[in-house]
Amino acid sequence: MENRLNIEKIQKRIVRTVSTEEALKDIILFQYNQEVLTGRSKIILTVDSDLKKKGRKP
Repeated sequence: MENRLNIEKIQKRIVRTVSTEEALKDIILFQYNQEVLTGRSKIILTVDSDLKKKGRKP
């Protein structure tokens, strides 16, 4: 099976330009406490294992 780039699919894709403000409007910054900022404590992030199974949906 050959993988080929489907140009037609790319050309039909809807492209929408958004401003930086609009793209970042729903971003919530992490609120680190002083122990984390000074390096006395660590933050560990984990990923839901089911996330890989679900895949990305447009």
